Amino acid sequence: MPPKIFCMHGSGTSGQIFRIQAIRLARLLQPHFELVYVDGFIDTVPGPGVLPFFEGMEPYKRWLTDKGGEDEIPWPELGRLVELFNSNGPFVGIIAFSQGAKAATHLLRWLEERGYQLDFAALFGGHCTPPARDRHGRVA
Repeated sequence: MPPKIFCMHGSGTSGQIFRIQAIRLARLLQPHFELVYVDGFIDTVPGPGVLPFFEGMEPYKRWLTDKGGEDEIPWPELGRLVELFNSNGPFVGIIAFSQGAKAATHLLRWLEERGYQLDFAALFGGHCTPPARDRHGRVA
């Protein structure tokens, strides 16, 4: 079996939509990897540019809630993400877009803290606020 890559969509789409959006990349990778497209946990409205092309492809999903601050993934969602990652793996890498990329950074930190190492992570179009710094400019 080829090694697996964990694929995370952006907010307001789904794993099925991401599969379509990434079709050209998938054609290059599929001879060498199995791409596993997963769905976020939270129902939401379609994301920007999703309609009308992906109309009828509900439910639209997201990874993060507004709880806990913009750069934090609440523990229930992180726990579910870790469970999703573990139950579909093992994985050699992650490909993630937009809010999926943001959620992937939390997953990567969680994995790193536990000594789990991936070969790569390709995160596209995500954004995170820079880490907090103390009065001396050091990362807090």
